[in-house]
Amino acid sequence: MERILGAAGFDNIALEPVDAKITVGAGLGLSDAVTFLLGIGPLRLILAEQDEATQNRVRDAVTEAVKSDFDTDGLQMDAAIWIVTAQSK
Repeated sequence: MERILGAAGFDNIALEPVDAKITVGAGLGLSDAVTFLLGIGPLRLILAEQDEATQNRVRDAVTEAVKSDFDTDGLQMDAAIWIVTAQSK
């Protein structure tokens, strides 16, 4: 990241890792939150190529895996992000 930003004309580059909890599907029920999860990221592309029975098995497995992290606010998930700051030269 520093090499790319430096080559793009930035300096004073700082990268800060942040671990946080995020809420997915705020205001949704568990089923709709799982639908949201299955509709983003690389899993979406893989599932699109599968038959309906396989898609349903995956949906059931994901629902089972995340249901203990679901509360009235939505699905509470761990997230890892980077905060990147830099100045243009």
